[in-house]
Amino acid sequence: FLQRLSQSRTEEFRRVERARMLLHYTEGLSIPKIAELLNTTGPKVNRCVDKALERGIKDALEEDQRSGRPPEVTPEAKAWVLSLACQKPKELGYSYEVWSIRLLASHVRTNAENEGHSCLVNFHINPVMVFQDKVV
Repeated sequence: FLQRLSQSRTEEFRRVERARMLLHYTEGLSIPKIAELLNTTGPKVNRCVDKALERGIKDALEEDQRSGRPPEVTPEAKAWVLSLACQKPKELGYSYEVWSIRLLASHVRTNAENEGHSCLVNFHINPVMVFQDKVV
């Protein structure tokens, strides 16, 4: 199971990396050596191994629920932004053929409340996140 997961190209990177950590650990490698091989930190490897020893391999591969403030942007609001991004600005009265990040964010802020998405009134787009297939 771990061997297959550690070589996966479709699985989430975090899970693949954790599978590799656990495989190396079962091979008898030290925490610092595993960290060096996987180009990560010792504490990260240590947390993964400790979690596997305490709660099992399957739990060690998964993300723990994090505390903190729940997301403020609703799934409906995200869907609305994505639907806008899939439209051409010309269809909405702009003179542009394609959206710039700045124009899309401005349009969202201006129209969010009228569209029932007041959580987006202060909306901004982080360009780095856009290229990671996420809109924040």
